[in-house]
Amino acid sequence: MSINKPSGLTIAIVTGVLTILGAASGSIIKSFSDISLERTKLDSQLILNALKSDSLEERRNTLLFLVDTNLIANKDTLEGLKLYLEGSNPKTPPHIQPFIYSGESRHLDRIGEKLAQKTDVDIFVCGKDNTNIESKKLVQNANEELSASMHFGVGNLKVWDKTLYEEIPLSALKGKTTVVMDFDHSEFGEKELLSKILDNIPRLPKSVFVKNKGKTTPWRVSVILCAK
Repeated sequence: MSINKPSGLTIAIVTGVLTILGAASGSIIKSFSDISLERTKLDSQLILNALKSDSLEERRNTLLFLVDTNLIANKDTLEGLKLYLEGSNPKTPPHIQPFIYSGESRHLDRIGEKLAQKTDVDIFVCGKDNTNIESKKLVQNANEELSASMHFGVGNLKVWDKTLYEEIPLSALKGKTTVVMDFDHSEFGEKELLSKILDNIPRLPKSVFVKNKGKTTPWRVSVILCAK
């Protein structure tokens, strides 16, 4: 007896159908998973809302209402609420203050990511400028503007010493606001914004940007103020 082998077209059709069924079942499973997640969120929100009331009686009555009407979808959560409120050792529903009030917006940052996105700026003054009241005021204004931008981290005021960076003689810094940064590092992308901030500070000498020819200092920029 001869057995007819399935043609290539038949195999292709069967394979296609199985693929479609597999994709459909995966889609159905994902849909059920999404629905389950949303129901869990809703259960939690209903309970938290019930616990916001200042009145103990109101908190208890609201939770009992959720139990009696089966508004809590998760059976384990529902049974837990029943035992909590009506078990052999009933508990007092706590008062939970909302940490985000209605209409209030919050943006959450992980600290590490937030700091990693900022370029630190160290401001130096030259020699006698450290004791000059006007120079100190300029530095204070610069720090305030940099902090207000929410884009730069601000370091402490330091006195510039020619031994710190021998690539630029002290004479070349006089009467300028010199910014030393790594041009071949991503921090160079901050140049335009940093220049705009510094040049908008009254009485601060116009900023001049210089490529760092010494040891690289990624995400750290030096601003040298030599007013006189």
